[in-house]
Amino acid sequence: KTDREYLLKLYSDLLKFNSKTFDDFYSFYKATKIQTDVYTFVFALEVFKELGFVKIIGDLFKVDISVKNKLENSKIYNKICKIKSEL
Repeated sequence: KTDREYLLKLYSDLLKFNSKTFDDFYSFYKATKIQTDVYTFVFALEVFKELGFVKIIGDLFKVDISVKNKLENSKIYNKICKIKSEL
């Protein structure tokens, strides 16, 4: 799923992890307990990373809710929306 509403739900689920750091992707994915497949989770992470909501430094993952940004500012999200509209 790559639609706006789903990404907003994933983001709201991540809010409870503000300022927490995880040792690797898998521990981050498991800790969130978000009901999604790993591919959708990776897509969302890439979008959130691009927008500054998630910081990835080496293997460490950190959620930062102090960052304010709009989903429409993500090049990744916009590219996927364009591809989907052309199908």
